[in-house]
Parts: sequence; C-alpha cells; structure tokens
Amino acid sequence: MINEILKKAGLNAAQSKTYLALIKHGPQSAAKLAEIVDESRTNIYQILDKLVLYDLVVKIESGKTLFKAQHPSAVEILAERRRKTTAKNEKIIKDNINELTDLYYEKTEFPTVRTITGEYGMKLAYEDILKAGQDVHYLRSVVEGSHPDVVKKYTRSLVDKKYHTYGLTQVTSGGLHNQRTGIDRERRVKRTWFPKNDYTGKATINVYGDRVSFIVFNEDQPISTIIYSQEIADAIKFLLEASSKYYEQNFDQN
Repeated sequence: MINEILKKAGLNAAQSKTYLALIKHGPQSAAKLAEIVDESRTNIYQILDKLVLYDLVVKIESGKTLFKAQHPSAVEILAERRRKTTAKNEKIIKDNINELTDLYYEKTEFPTVRTITGEYGMKLAYEDILKAGQDVHYLRSVVEGSHPDVVKKYTRSLVDKKYHTYGLTQVTSGGLHNQRTGIDRERRVKRTWFPKNDYTGKATINVYGDRVSFIVFNEDQPISTIIYSQEIADAIKFLLEASSKYYEQNFDQN
C-alpha cells in the first residue's frame, strides 16, 4: 500500500524505493544509498536530485554530504502540488487547443469535421469565424435568439472586424429597421428575407472561406459542427446565394 501511495503522488519505482530506504535507514551518503537500493551511482544521483526537487529529501552538509528523508507529509504536499499543476495545464490546453487544431486542419488534405457540444462549443464555432478573416454567408435559424448574449457578442465582433455578411433570414422588425435606416449598410450587412414559415429549423449555417459551420440551437445543449473543406464550403455558398436570388425575385422584401 505504501508503494501505491507514493506512485499516486507521482514517484516512479526507483524514487519510491530510495525515499523508503532513507526512512528505514536514516541519512545516507549517495554511495551507501546506491548499495542499499541496488542502483548505480550515476542513477542514484539522478534519483536524489528529483527527490530533492520534490522536497521529499534534503541534502545535509556535515563533513560529507548526506541525504535525509523529509516527513511523509511532504508526499501529501507533492500530490497536491501536482494536482494544481495538472489542473492549470488542462486549462492552458483547453484555452489554446484551437491553434493546434487549426494547424492540423490546414495541413490535412481530406475534408474533416469537428463537432463540439454545449455553449462552449458554440463560442468556439463563432470564434472560428472571427479568426478566419473572411466574409460570411449565412442562413439564420429562427431560434438563434435562445442564446442572445453569445450571439450579440459575436455580431458586434463581426462589425468591429469590418467583415461583410450576406444573410438569408426570416423577416423581423429589428432587421427591417436596420435595413431601412442604413444601419445595415454601415455594418456591411446585406439581408435577404424569406417568409416566416419557409424555414423553421434550429440550425444556423455559416460559410466563410473554406469552412462551413452548423450551429444547432437546442435549448438544453447547442451542437456546433465545423466542416473544413473548400469544395463543401463552395457548394453550400452556392446554395445560399441561389436561395437569396430566388427570394429577392419572388418575395416582397418589405
């Protein structure tokens, strides 16, 4: 059980054996300790350096150098320190994994798909659009407003970055106001309206550069899927543009 505890704290077999030997035999020189644990002198110095770094062993200078085991409470402290370090590293990875993911997709020849659930995934999908630096063609879901804070922040960022957006969307009073008062023109937005019941789905589609994102606005858990493919992006963009032309010709925009 003792060895299992030390393993859980992050020590390997040689480090555990050396630490236990110092507890059982008291302070020892490196040479004597190497004999006790049956390790070479080269290895024992490497092991002791690690144990000193972990604050499990202290070096005593008294004529000759001896090594002494610290109180076992140091093992608990080491485990807690490792836990905090792991949590911190996990956060760093989570916050910065997009850069590595983007590089992977850029260098992958075949179309690839990435699906992320929850509001966190929805935010990542919007961040992907903002980082791409491309104009956006989109079909807007009528339930996109179920996450107003996230959507509004994304929309403001689009304006700030001066992207042009081409929207296919259901008629709304706010949208009509923006269109008629010139706000859309200032924000580089071109809207094409469709009748209220022509599309009632929960998914918003965004096409930008060589990517397409589908954001499904489920009430309990949004689902965001990003497809990395120039061919697929071109096909979806063509469909959105064709639909926009149809509604411009066959639906009274006012």
